[in-house]
Amino acid sequence: ENTVGSVLTISCPLGYEAGAPRTCAADGWDPPAEDCTNITTLAFVAAEWGECSAACGGGTATRTVVCAGSDGNAYPDSSCLQAAPATEQPCNELPCECDVVPVVES
Repeated sequence: ENTVGSVLTISCPLGYEAGAPRTCAADGWDPPAEDCTNITTLAFVAAEWGECSAACGGGTATRTVVCAGSDGNAYPDSSCLQAAPATEQPCNELPCECDVVPVVES
């Protein structure tokens, strides 16, 4: 129950810092500050491209992309504001050479 003198402690999600605890005063919560402040910078981090799935004729290389915070934690992709880098790209698109076995006439 919120009675005069009671204290409200704020719980914030990962990457946010709680403001000072609030005390219920006769005219409302004091201080009337923001509940949570974002203290983490988020950005996508892409790993190196993996090996191509085919030696020739077209394949796909993949990599891991993670929305990472400056606090060292991973966040849901929806938390990063910019567009995510590609996780797949085409590779080794040149056609494969045929192994031609010469026909020997006798």
